[in-house]
Order: sequence, then structure tokens, then C-alpha cells
Amino acid sequence: MSDDQHRVGPSPLEIFEARADARAILVDAGEIGLHEAVDVLQHAAIEFGLVDDLGQDAVQAIMAAAFYCDDEPEFSTAEIEQDPTASDDFLSTFEEACRRADAERKAALPRPPFRPVLAASTVEATAFVVQQGDPERLRRWLSIHSPAEREAIGQLLLGWGRARLAEVA
Repeated sequence: MSDDQHRVGPSPLEIFEARADARAILVDAGEIGLHEAVDVLQHAAIEFGLVDDLGQDAVQAIMAAAFYCDDEPEFSTAEIEQDPTASDDFLSTFEEACRRADAERKAALPRPPFRPVLAASTVEATAFVVQQGDPERLRRWLSIHSPAEREAIGQLLLGWGRARLAEVA
């Protein structure tokens, strides 16, 4: 017997399709944004192994089918024959609206200051190298780190300096 014959309940693909449909309903109702819905679905597709099994294009096709809205204006053959650019005008207007919405969303997101996170081992190694009291060794050790890491280590050292001053005071 195969794994499919032992399975009780829906397959990961069926679950994903149902989740996509549910997210589309929430987007349509204005409960969540389209970007949020698609991000959650993409993560689920990866977790379910659907991207590996079906491929990214197939996963996107499933999401697109769930979010497809037949209320969008359709162009009849007669309209397109009269004005072949009618559908192009709609698409470029839609594309522009999407770009504006993306830009507004991006502008609305708070931008925290960039602070690279140092691994605990790097913090411990920093303390060890500093305790050695050898400035040349510290320079060599810093040279193997990226500029962002060196900046973070510098901030760490400044913080340690302030803490030591506070202890003495």
C-alpha cells in the first residue's frame, strides 16, 4: 500500500488550495492585504513541500486561481477589434495601480535602524581578544569580519566601555 492509501484526510495540496481560497475570501472582504495573504501562502507552500514537489510556477498558478476575480472588466472580441489597445490600456492602468500600491505600502513600513546581530560566539570571541590586551591581535581579528560586523563589534565595545565607566563611577 502506498502512503496515499494510508492517508486519512486531505492531502497537502488540497489543504493548500483550501487555504488559498480562504485567504482570497479574507482579501476580498478587506480583512487582510493581498501581500500578507500571498506571503503566508508562499511560506505554507514551502513548508508543505509543494514548491519542491510541484515547482514554484505551479504554486503561483494555484494562488492566482484562488485570487482570480471574474468581476474584472473583460473585453469582447468586438471591443478589441474596434480598439486593439483597449485591453492593453486596462493592463497598463492595473500595472500602474499595483506599482502605486506597492510604493505606498513600502513607504508606510517603519524602517528600523540597521543593526547586524552578532552571533553569541562572536561576542564571546570579542571579549576574549580584548582581554588579551594586544591591539595588533585585535586589528587582525577584526580584519576577518565584514564591515557590518566590524561596525556591530565597535558598538559592542562602546557599550562595554560605557558599562565599565558606570561601574567605576
